[in-house]
Amino acid sequence: MSKISITPSATGTGVFTISSPATNTDRTLTLPDEAGTLDLLQRAGNVLQVVSVQYNSQSGTSSGTYVDSGLQASITPTSSASRILALVTLGGFELNAAAQAAYFNLTRDATQIFQPSGFVGYPSGVLRTVPAPSFTFLDTPATTASTTYKVRFFTASALGILTINVNGSQSSITLMEIAA
Repeated sequence: MSKISITPSATGTGVFTISSPATNTDRTLTLPDEAGTLDLLQRAGNVLQVVSVQYNSQSGTSSGTYVDSGLQASITPTSSASRILALVTLGGFELNAAAQAAYFNLTRDATQIFQPSGFVGYPSGVLRTVPAPSFTFLDTPATTASTTYKVRFFTASALGILTINVNGSQSSITLMEIAA
């Protein structure tokens, strides 16, 4: 029968604690037959966590300045050195006025961090549906506090309304914490 030995550090003062599960079920942890240290997989470039939100509601604006679209997600980085990769896909959107343009941005809390190019409606016609745009952005929030990423939008035409998630489409935002 194998033995288990725990050897304390001669210089450390910390306490090493092994706790049993808070259930009535027996658990077994089998260690590999190899020497080494526990790998936390926090090497640079590894994905540490993923948060993904689907947004199904139609949302519209006639504002000429950025307003919240309703699409947002929050993540709490495990390290202030981590980067956050934001992957955004917007549901199809409609522009209901001639020569209308749609603009989107990505904010971290209240700070704009990315603005892709605008999307312009057709110069004639009443209603134009535009395929779902998408964009990505790699951010360095430098925090371990909960951080909210929002997609905001506005329309350049004071006469028009910009609506996302038309024709049953949906938007999504995925946040991935990347180890530095």
